[in-house]
Formats: sequence, structure tokens, C-alpha cells
Amino acid sequence: MQMNLQLKSVVEICRRNLQLKSYMKWMGPGFVPVPCCLRAPGGQVLYAQNERRQRPAVPDGRDHRMNRRGIREQVFKLLFRAEFNTPDQMEEQARFFFDSGDFTATPADEKAIIEKTRKIMDKIPELDQMIGSGLKGWRLDRVGKVELAILRLAVYEICFDDDVPAGAAINEAVELAKKFGQDNAGQFVNGVLAQFAAEK
Repeated sequence: MQMNLQLKSVVEICRRNLQLKSYMKWMGPGFVPVPCCLRAPGGQVLYAQNERRQRPAVPDGRDHRMNRRGIREQVFKLLFRAEFNTPDQMEEQARFFFDSGDFTATPADEKAIIEKTRKIMDKIPELDQMIGSGLKGWRLDRVGKVELAILRLAVYEICFDDDVPAGAAINEAVELAKKFGQDNAGQFVNGVLAQFAAEK
């Protein structure tokens, strides 16, 4: 009961005073902090709960695979979780993610999302160095966690994924930033990524 009251107080402070889009709750051994939700400007909530819900059923005989935009958005959401978890914890976080019931994914979708997320995470040190060198008047540690996850995804697609045209990677990243990021995040992401497209 005391923990619930403390959690409610933290969430209320964040909502009223700090206007944060990322809330935290305590869960797991040793009370490890992980993201509880990410609220987009339009009100959509990204959950990362330590509980499993029944997955939505995928009707037989019909093609319900995600398109590239859908897969890219789920990769972004997993990358966002990586900011709050160690690499060893991400396997468990992926299970929570796919069991959340917030979206429908076929086994092929899950495989594509996990594989792309792992490829990006393996290159995070290199990606962060590239992003940091492209920032003008900013340090990497000042970039919001949402925007950083989007930039990592987009720079990976521009520089290491031959299946994604640079222009498409930038456009999709800007849309993700508008949907999930802070005000003017789309302009910020576009400005950073334009340099990589010009160099490719």
C-alpha cells in the first residue's frame, strides 16, 4: 500500500510539475526502475509493464504481417526500453513487450523486430559517436531519450541498412519524433539526420 501511494505521488508530480512524457515505476528484483509508459502528444501510451496480458489472436488464413512502418515503430519502442535496462535485461523486456497485448504481431514480425533491435543495440557505441559528431551546439547527454532512440534507429538505417533509402529513413524518423517526442523534436531529428544523408 505504501509503495502504491509513493508511486501515485511520483506520477502526479511528473504530470503536474515536470510534464514528463516518460513515467517510471519500480518492479523486479531489487526494485529496478523501468519505463512504465511513454505518452505521445496525441495521447497514445507506450507501456512497459511487468505483467503479461493475453496476446490478441491472429485470425488464420489471413495475412496480418506488419508493414515496414509498423515494424520500425516497434523497434523504436524496444530501443527506448534499452535506455532503462541492461543488455541482459532486454531479453525479459522483449517478452513483456510482445506479451503486452498492445499490438498484434505474427511470429515473423517478432523475429524481424528482435533481429533489427539487436543489430542496432550491437552498434550503439558506434552510432552514438556518429550522432555526437553530428550535433551542432549540443552534447549527446542532452538529447532526450526518445529522440536518441529515434536517431539511433535512423542512423543505423541510413548508414548500415541497404534496404532502406536514406530519404525514407529520415521521413520515418521525423514522423516518429512528431508522434512520440517533445515539441520541435521533428525539426531537431530532421536537422541531425540531414547531414548523414548528404554524406552517404
